[in-house]
Amino acid sequence: MKKYSFFLVIFFLVSCSTSVQLINKGKYDPAIDILVVDLSKDTGNEKNIKALDFAFSEANKNSNERINSMLTSGKPGIWFEIHHEFQKLEFRQEKIETLSDSVKEAISFKPVVYKLKLAESLKRACENLYENATAMITSGNKAEAQRAGFYLREIDSLMPGFKDVGKLLADLGSDTTIFIYYKVQNQNPGYLPAGLENELDELDISKFNTPKYEFVSKKPAYLRIKYEVDVDIIDIKLAPENTDEIYYAETATIQDGIAYKLDEAGNFVRDSLGNKIEIPKFKTIACYVTENNQKKSMLLGGSVEIIDHETGKTIAKRAVAGETRFNHKSAYFKGDINALSPETMELLGSKELEFPSDISMLLRASDKFGKNVADVVVDELEKLQSHLTKNE
Repeated sequence: MKKYSFFLVIFFLVSCSTSVQLINKGKYDPAIDILVVDLSKDTGNEKNIKALDFAFSEANKNSNERINSMLTSGKPGIWFEIHHEFQKLEFRQEKIETLSDSVKEAISFKPVVYKLKLAESLKRACENLYENATAMITSGNKAEAQRAGFYLREIDSLMPGFKDVGKLLADLGSDTTIFIYYKVQNQNPGYLPAGLENELDELDISKFNTPKYEFVSKKPAYLRIKYEVDVDIIDIKLAPENTDEIYYAETATIQDGIAYKLDEAGNFVRDSLGNKIEIPKFKTIACYVTENNQKKSMLLGGSVEIIDHETGKTIAKRAVAGETRFNHKSAYFKGDINALSPETMELLGSKELEFPSDISMLLRASDKFGKNVADVVVDELEKLQSHLTKNE
């Protein structure tokens, strides 16, 4: 793979693109996602090719360093993380493989076969998880048994049929975890680009699972689904990029040397020793400010309906929303900066940023939307459980 390290450092310092901002923060995988999309449209963009080469190389180097560090640590239970790193290496490579031959040749891309390492790390990861889960189940602690369910379901998703995981999950039953099957539908009547629609279809609420409540988008045979949740996205509002300019001046009074005190007749006033009495002399300074306020926002609005799986009755239906906002202030100054307030001084050296892309805004808004959906469901079910307990 070609090396552009020195030139890339200079390039990163002067560039303000979203992908380069992510690279500068060490967030290589999100940068790769953006660069792959851009290079699939414009295969000859040299800046993007150099940035992809650097991000891909650094991301792989970090993954391999983590794997080697864990292998040499001697710590138990490391294989799940190792398997995850191998997965990242393979997924990252699959993204690059979708690009044109000219781009792959430009970054000297050479695919690596991870199949055997993935299979070995997967098996060892499941063995680690299985040991932890069985120890928790036999501990006699209910909270530990709930945690064991997470490990067992992870094993079942990684290697279905592994040992007696299916039986252990069935034995745990619904006393440990309440399973909620959810469906997400985009009911927004407006047009969305294909990439944005796909992101909404893949909205993942399971990342907000709790030890008591677990959201699943599939219905494995061994799970007893207690509730179903229908999530409808009804409204999508994107407030476009906007920059407001504000002009104002700030002033301050500072000491500017000394003067001598005069009496009403204009004569010097002296002290008891005959010396002229000194007094501070002040002047007013000013600084003129041009402040830019960049704004962009996206709002997802919809509803969540909670249904009892056995009876089909609706337990609750509530509105839910998720919003993300991009706000950035920058300013230019003319005059004496000593006149600026502490708040305005914080803007010194600030510059306008590139607005986040629509898909970036959607990802943030959908993540908040999913979190709010999960919170609403848990809140309603907790109220229901409380009501049932009182009646008993």
